[in-house]
Amino acid sequence: MQPVFFLLSCTMPTTLNLVHFNDVYHISPKKKEPVGGAARFATAINNHLDSLNKKGPDGDHWVLFSGDVFSPSMESSITRGNHMVPIMNQLHIAASLAGNHDFDFGVPNLQKLIGETSFPWLLSNILDEATGEPPEGLGQFLVLKGRKSGIKVGIIGLVEKEWIVTIPNFPPNLKYHSASDKARDLSRTLRDPSGPHAVDIVVALTHMRLQNDLIFAQETAGEVDLVLGGHDHFYYVSKSLALSGPDWSRDRNIAAQRGTDPEPGEPDPRVRVVKSGTDFRELSFVKIVVGDPVGEGRREVVEVEVTRQEITSTLAEHPPTAAIIAQVTTLVSAKTSRPIGYTCTPLDGLFSTVRTRESNLGNLTADLMQHAYATCIPTGVDFAICNGGVLRGDAIIDKGVITLGDIMNFFPFEDPVVVIRISGARVLAALENSFAEYPKQEGRFPQVAGLRIEWDPKGEPGARVRKVLVTKSNGDSHHGGERQHPSGLLAPPTGRPAPLPSQPQGEPLDLEREYVLATREYMAQGGDGFTSLVTPPQDYIVDGENGMLISALFRRYFLGLKYVNAMRTHFEHECTTHKRVVEAAHVWRLHAKNKRARGLQAAAGPESGTESGTETPSGTEISESGSGAETDASSVKGGEEGTDGAAHSTTKGGICDALTHSVKGRPCCLRGVHGSMTGEDVEDTKFMRKCEEVVAELGGEKSEEVKRESKETEEGQEEKGEEEDVVRWVREWASVGPVVEGRIVEVAEQ
Repeated sequence: MQPVFFLLSCTMPTTLNLVHFNDVYHISPKKKEPVGGAARFATAINNHLDSLNKKGPDGDHWVLFSGDVFSPSMESSITRGNHMVPIMNQLHIAASLAGNHDFDFGVPNLQKLIGETSFPWLLSNILDEATGEPPEGLGQFLVLKGRKSGIKVGIIGLVEKEWIVTIPNFPPNLKYHSASDKARDLSRTLRDPSGPHAVDIVVALTHMRLQNDLIFAQETAGEVDLVLGGHDHFYYVSKSLALSGPDWSRDRNIAAQRGTDPEPGEPDPRVRVVKSGTDFRELSFVKIVVGDPVGEGRREVVEVEVTRQEITSTLAEHPPTAAIIAQVTTLVSAKTSRPIGYTCTPLDGLFSTVRTRESNLGNLTADLMQHAYATCIPTGVDFAICNGGVLRGDAIIDKGVITLGDIMNFFPFEDPVVVIRISGARVLAALENSFAEYPKQEGRFPQVAGLRIEWDPKGEPGARVRKVLVTKSNGDSHHGGERQHPSGLLAPPTGRPAPLPSQPQGEPLDLEREYVLATREYMAQGGDGFTSLVTPPQDYIVDGENGMLISALFRRYFLGLKYVNAMRTHFEHECTTHKRVVEAAHVWRLHAKNKRARGLQAAAGPESGTESGTETPSGTEISESGSGAETDASSVKGGEEGTDGAAHSTTKGGICDALTHSVKGRPCCLRGVHGSMTGEDVEDTKFMRKCEEVVAELGGEKSEEVKRESKETEEGQEEKGEEEDVVRWVREWASVGPVVEGRIVEVAEQ
């Protein structure tokens, strides 16, 4: 079918030019065409903009981005997205929308990254219920004015409700507003000819599934002129838009949707949607032909033409961007040696263990998977199953520090954790598959959370499982009760863990019941023989696009432990200090009372010398500071440094606490404890400074603000020393002690 053009009567149409892309994660090229890569991507954009700059009134252009850049990738698990900032700053972006994965490491981290980019960010329909505005650093709209044509374009940024509820620990004060309603409201405000903006057209950047984009375009017809979408990782152009160039066709549109036409029937001229692929492999050049003003000065879009540009190896790499990528490699390498946690017991990740029996590292992995989405799934996740093959390190992490390199070595796969609805019968089939190849050291052997499994290694394959109990709370029963701390965090139990219970607790797996399972996307797609886990789209609660990498979960977990335990220590010190102040005040009141009593007694004469009962309590010693004793940090922590609370860190309460607080940024109470910047902050600042320097050397110009910040950082660090004692704080605040609990038990045939 030939594209349909809808022309309006106009004498002097003007052409605007947009470059659009979305969902970029990997900065290095692939081996298969289109190879992509950020350096070639920058070349494609620069070449196109250079050609437009040579045009007359039709040469106005802007680069627009529809979200998801700071996560997920192996690099982002290490840098928390910091490495993408200088890359994006090379792409001449005029406006960007925040995507769901940009929130993976929390709003404070996103705001920090946004503050370092050179372009504005939008989020029009996620608003703080107190202020009615997006989070700080994001705007509801932006107005762009063509330097040549004078045409004004209103840009808004909208997201769907579905992915908000899949973001773990999304701030409860941020509320979703209907994308269509908000778009109509903003469009009318922006278009008002007597208002302060009086834009000619409105373009919506969206981060939604295609079906929601199409519905949105229909519901906002006449208010939104063009939808530039993200979230999906395929290329798509609406039927009503003209296609230019050989790299795309209507048939490929349908093939990308598994043979289903998202827009059946005749083209709807009101629906103009473009999705520009993913991962620096492709982008869109969009030409918008705008007619003369009609009616109350309003302009109409006459035609939209879209050209798909593949990023192939024929494109040269942009030298400054290539230099930045080299700096990223250096940054990532430096960060992999940075301690992020501390283990009080060896973590067993040997193939001979994780592929044949329960492992303490496998338990911790499955626990993180089970509790990762606790805050956004009201009913919770019943249990988690991962295969032993996900742990790739084939090593034991000895007692001591855990580095980022250790985590990346064990979890190199970019395979997200998904959550699905599944029957008990399918779960049992999956477990039978897990044990079917034993004693071969196959990767399908399970590591689980929320389950206790008894199996017979000598039974027939496919009939080895003898009993399955759903416990849902692995890791809690033998660590004592959970008590509330003054900080609002769960306080770790004191003393050593109690022995394992003699009788396992839980309910038998119900083959007819529907459960909520956390697993790997690889397994949910049938990998390693897990065909029973293959799940239709409607039964996904968290799909692969919204899921987090296991490496990122470990990163967040240790960040959260640092936050939780630093805050707990801070409040314990405050409580101890308060207690000492109260004691001192009491003693001084006694002294004052005694002094007054002695004065009265002296005035009355010796014959009135009755005991007042107000003498200083025996054994009370007053220090110069007025407290009964000095606050001793060891009395707060108790026991061997770094081991208290390590067992609690791997309970359900400890894990949920850590994951919940991991998105809150650096605790304010740490300021002054390790200086104003952490060692990792220093690394990030040095990285940004080095990127600016290499760009300047290759013809760019370092901004005065960056120069000033670099100078201040250098001076500050020369005074304060290079960095904090990282090993000390991970031992104090990020210690773990997972154990083998009897989740997978071998039994002899009855």
